[in-house]
Amino acid sequence: MAGLKLNHVCKVYDGKVKAVSDVCINIKDKEFVVLVGPSGCGKSTTLRMIAGLEDITSGDIFIGEKRVNLLESKDRNIAMVFQNYALFPNMSVADNISFGLRMQGVDKEVIKNKVESIAKMLGLSDYLKAKPANLSGGQRQRVALGRAIVREPDVFLLDEPLSNLDAKLRAKMRAELSALHRKLGTTFIYVTHDQVEAMTMGDRIVVMKDGVVMQSGAPRQLFNHPANKFTAGFIGTPQMNFFDCIVSRDNDGAIVDAGFVKFTLSKQQLAKLKVGVNESVKAILGIRPEHIVVGEAQEGFARVSTELVNVEDLGPKSLVRLLSRDGEKEIELTGYGSSDVYYNDGEIFAYVNTELINLFDYKTEDTLLPEIPEYVEIDATLNNGILKVFNGSLKLPSALNSLKDGDIKLRLPVEAIVPGNDFSGVVEMRENVEDGKLCFVNAQGSLFFAIGDYEDKCTFSLDLSKVTFVTEEEVVDSIPNQSLVDFKFESVKEYEEGKKIKKHYAIFGDTRVETFYDFNTKMYRLGKKIFENQFKLGINLNAIRIARENEVYPTLTATLEGNCDFEGKKFMKLKIADNIFFVEGEGNAQTQVVALDFDNMSVYDNEGNLLFD
Repeated sequence: MAGLKLNHVCKVYDGKVKAVSDVCINIKDKEFVVLVGPSGCGKSTTLRMIAGLEDITSGDIFIGEKRVNLLESKDRNIAMVFQNYALFPNMSVADNISFGLRMQGVDKEVIKNKVESIAKMLGLSDYLKAKPANLSGGQRQRVALGRAIVREPDVFLLDEPLSNLDAKLRAKMRAELSALHRKLGTTFIYVTHDQVEAMTMGDRIVVMKDGVVMQSGAPRQLFNHPANKFTAGFIGTPQMNFFDCIVSRDNDGAIVDAGFVKFTLSKQQLAKLKVGVNESVKAILGIRPEHIVVGEAQEGFARVSTELVNVEDLGPKSLVRLLSRDGEKEIELTGYGSSDVYYNDGEIFAYVNTELINLFDYKTEDTLLPEIPEYVEIDATLNNGILKVFNGSLKLPSALNSLKDGDIKLRLPVEAIVPGNDFSGVVEMRENVEDGKLCFVNAQGSLFFAIGDYEDKCTFSLDLSKVTFVTEEEVVDSIPNQSLVDFKFESVKEYEEGKKIKKHYAIFGDTRVETFYDFNTKMYRLGKKIFENQFKLGINLNAIRIARENEVYPTLTATLEGNCDFEGKKFMKLKIADNIFFVEGEGNAQTQVVALDFDNMSVYDNEGNLLFD
């Protein structure tokens, strides 16, 4: 069995049409992953590249630990189930299932035992002698699955296998496929345009649009916390309601005004909100129909005056389509009501659960209320190297000696809050997320988030390596895990021992460092303009060290800005071409020679977007 990794995979047809763009997906062993999106989004092309039926333009595909870019489809140990089943009409069920094994020359008795075992698993034991023409659609689908299962592949690839079935049979086969996945314990990658299939079958869903991955996560995560408007509208039936609104924020809170409804965000929402204090921005308000209750008063919900448009009786409840007004503007919205209620023409009140709304940036359409905030800013005071925060204090390491005394703000991502006994707080709310429980903590009036199994009254500590310190004059990281250095890529023809050879260099200001094969190959995959554009090199702490005698890695000269201590280790603060970064160790000489392991570095474009790692 094996997992699968797609690393910056692209597919361009005829050098012009980009079908798949920079897809990065890590699929765990035994995981059921669904690629979903509208027609033409690139999901089937991605599946065919995994299968080896399409060449990739750039990037890497790994099955287990093996890079399979250049492997033939037959050598990848994958099995694919197609939309049209692709059965041999002149062969029996048994012969269809065993075809691949027979082509490999497997012993007849082994084939017989495998076919009988798989037929029993799939409920086909009574049809082994039947021809495909005498089978129902669901039975033909099971034969196609049996032909894939008998190969005992590392990965199953399924390309819209249920699209030809009627609604009742499709629902039945969804359950059967999910049960089969649990029984086989094999990695499944499933392509569909049907978001109901995606929500009901996948351990994880990858939403695609125009060849780009819009969001990846568990079904409930995508439903409750869409990363963008596209995912919000694509996942969920009926579609989420969208309205233009104004978000106004000040020191006391934030108000969302969509004209027909106006409400204040909760403390938890305010802590997540990606809108700066004293800002007023145009945004998109998203409300799922499930979070609008029609007719029945709901305490704590925002009330909206509406008129009835249509009612669809769904049995246990009714889908109610409504019309609200903002002056002369008519606004349509959809909610749910009781099927026991008869809705008359005239004014009807709908009640919005404002705790479950979504907000999206008006221009980028990215969420303004992420599931896990990038960071939360809290107030602190610094005095003579002592940081006073929450209900306690910490002595800062010498790496942060440059910080001036006075009031300061701390930017705390969830990773900065760790178990410990330095501070205490109260968990006000918990929310299930993919990495565990997201806890909303109140520590002496400072509100922030942490991931972990914290009790109602909890203690915690700070991981200072994850904290950013903000003063009126500067923003200071601790010892960053990665520093970004501007560079350009260059190709030069040189002569060595009378032979002309091509060498490649990374240029940092006036300094040139030779780069080697693997790094050069990744750079060439970025396209023809790699020698024209400027990039940023992500140098992490594992990719740089003080050069040794007979150093095997390329070296360059840096200027020592100072030494510092951090969490029991010594670090040098170095400067290359006006870029600051850190390397473990201690030095006295103003000039330091460092070695660079390019294989452990990341490359970003000039706007900070990751290109490869």
